[in-house]
Amino acid sequence: MSPTLPATGQEVTSWTQVEPVFAELAERPLSADTISAWLVDWSHLSERIDETHARFYIATTQDTTDQAAEDRYHAFIGDILPRAQAADQTLKQRLLSSGLEPEGFEIPLRNLRAEAELFRDENLPLLTEERKLASRLNRILGAQAI
Repeated sequence: MSPTLPATGQEVTSWTQVEPVFAELAERPLSADTISAWLVDWSHLSERIDETHARFYIATTQDTTDQAAEDRYHAFIGDILPRAQAADQTLKQRLLSSGLEPEGFEIPLRNLRAEAELFRDENLPLLTEERKLASRLNRILGAQAI
């Protein structure tokens, strides 16, 4: 039985919710017959993570005084997002090293190659810190009164 993703609209609040899905995708056999389903499952996983990131970020900008929203956002960008980005890189490398090129996927593959080449694990903590600083700036700007 394959691991299941959180439902659409359900937030990813723990790495344990998505780690088994990343692991299953990393181990699932890739062939010309299975690549389409693999890409769909990877897309759904990415959608859940991106959706949660957007929801948490928006919550911090709608009310810059909401400490609970900021804490949820910081927990997400500090724990889940860097792990997801690293796991995503593994999946990109897996797809690219497979040599499979699904029809009509030339441009996305070109983009994946560029992203995979630019990715560095050392940058993940820096990206997290940048997001936290941007959140702090939003809080400061939101507190200004005219």
